[in-house]
Amino acid sequence: MLELQLLADVALIGTPSVGKSSLINSISNTKAKVADYPFTTLVPNLGSVRYEEYSFNVIDIPGLIKGAAEGKGLGNAFLRHILKSRVFCLVLDLARYDTGFQEVTDLLDELTQYIQEKCDPDSEEEIQIDIKKEGDMITLYARYEDRIILEKRILFALNKYDLVNDEEIVKEYIAQLKKVLLTYLKKFDTKKTITDKILDKNIFVVSAATHYELGARLKKLVNILQDTPATDVYHIENLPIQEEDHEVIEMIKDITETERPLLIEQNFIETGTYDYAKVWEIRNPEICKLVRQMRRGNQEAENRFWKTMNDLGYLQTFELAGINKGDILKIISYYAGKEDRYIVY
Repeated sequence: MLELQLLADVALIGTPSVGKSSLINSISNTKAKVADYPFTTLVPNLGSVRYEEYSFNVIDIPGLIKGAAEGKGLGNAFLRHILKSRVFCLVLDLARYDTGFQEVTDLLDELTQYIQEKCDPDSEEEIQIDIKKEGDMITLYARYEDRIILEKRILFALNKYDLVNDEEIVKEYIAQLKKVLLTYLKKFDTKKTITDKILDKNIFVVSAATHYELGARLKKLVNILQDTPATDVYHIENLPIQEEDHEVIEMIKDITETERPLLIEQNFIETGTYDYAKVWEIRNPEICKLVRQMRRGNQEAENRFWKTMNDLGYLQTFELAGINKGDILKIISYYAGKEDRYIVY
């Protein structure tokens, strides 16, 4: 299976609503959707950034939640797009003092788990993850059989300074964040190369809304990218990436006696017309997640859902398979205890 991966130099990674889309809008030429509810971003946003004479690409992927590597939320459906980036920029919300520290360790857990599973060479020897100091930078290494197969620089962007606007609160936030990170990273940094001083050089405060410190931080990103040639971090020839099963399986079938009353009750079909209706079973974890997140009955949400389906190429797949307007799509559930859902194409 051919897997599409977007190429970007910097990946913005964070939980829902931390301001990743606002950041990419502030520094690049993209116009990512921004709204005050979680999972606003349903597909990756790729933006081109120019700072002085240097250009680079930034990608903003949908927000991750705890359990993403196991399929919760939008799960790891889009994490493949960050594997070739040179810098992982973890975005945190300064206004989330109570939950932000747990979120950053959850993010690192999801990233390391995804890398281990994604790069699993189906061998008895496991992928080893190290996170340690490399010069003045924090670097994640994935190793297999003494070979480096993945290498990423890590930065921490503390966004939404405009909501806090208090140097003392920010100072306390950073102090607590460093304690959490130093404790967490011990399992990846056995030689304790990452110090309080190194964290200071790789944690920065910004505001996407007011552009606070964005210029200085872009300069920092440029310096890191210039010191990190693509050949040093991609290691494509050494990367035993496992393929992801995101195949859409279309199966046309007649409406069963069990389905008939349900479809009539939910107004998918009318009595007397079901002999002409066709039901297609769609087995695809990515589509399942999108359908689960769609607020049914909300026209804006439904329009956004179909636009996303079109952007991801699924509508073309449906049409090539012979699915017609008005056909019923049975979206097979990938969630334990959750029933399948029906939508009209």
